[in-house]
Order: sequence, then structure tokens, then C-alpha cells
Amino acid sequence: MKKLFVLLGLIIGLGAITLSCRNDYKDKYIHLLEEHVNSLNQQPVASEPEEESVFAPLLVEDVQREAMDYFHFLCGDDSNLLDYRVRLAGEGKWIIIYRIKTQEIDEFGFNIERSIAITGFEWNGQLRFDDATLKLKLCD
Repeated sequence: MKKLFVLLGLIIGLGAITLSCRNDYKDKYIHLLEEHVNSLNQQPVASEPEEESVFAPLLVEDVQREAMDYFHFLCGDDSNLLDYRVRLAGEGKWIIIYRIKTQEIDEFGFNIERSIAITGFEWNGQLRFDDATLKLKLCD
């Protein structure tokens, strides 16, 4: 019975010590955070605020030029391109429709024509296309 009281006393004493140490660590942590916040507030503010780069919306001519450049990138030349059109679909979103002739021939001996629409997005003053457009096989 005496050992039980000694063991119980040790457990209670050990628990009290760990709880008191835990509060010390919490106080130290709070103190360090407060010092860090104070040091951040004392840093000098930059004299000139950074200006955000703002690009003007693309014009239809710019989109047409970039759509043709993209077609040349995909195909190398425009020998199978019959026509292409661009249309503004929303703020910063453009629809480009390419009409191409394929290598396939119909029953009358003419090349089959296909229309393929892709979507381009304005980004930093340029037109960007999704990587999925590379899988459309515009130049078969």
C-alpha cells in the first residue's frame, strides 16, 4: 500500500511538472511571435509601391496574327488552311475557327473539308491556347 501511495505521488508530481513546463513553452512561443510581429512592423515601407502590370485587351488583328502563328507552329505552313476566323467569346476569351482541307477524298474526288474550333485566352498581353489543342490533329 505504501508503494501505491509513492507511485501515485510520483505520477501526480510528474504531471504537475510537465503541465508547468508546457505553460512555459507556450508563454515563450507567444513572446517570440509577438517579437516577430513587432520586428515586421518596424521594417521600413518601400518608397514606391509596385505597379501591377496591366495589359491592354487584345485587338482582333492581334488575335488573327497570333492564331495564324499558332497554325504555322502546329502545321509548318498554311497549304491546307482554307479560312480562319476569330471571335471574342467573353472577357479575355477568344474562339478561333480553322477551316482546313484534309487528305481524305470524298466520293467525287474532292478533299474533305473540316472546321475545327479552339479557344484561346488572353494572358499578359498574348493569346494562350490549352495543351489539348495539340491533340486535335489539324495537319493530318
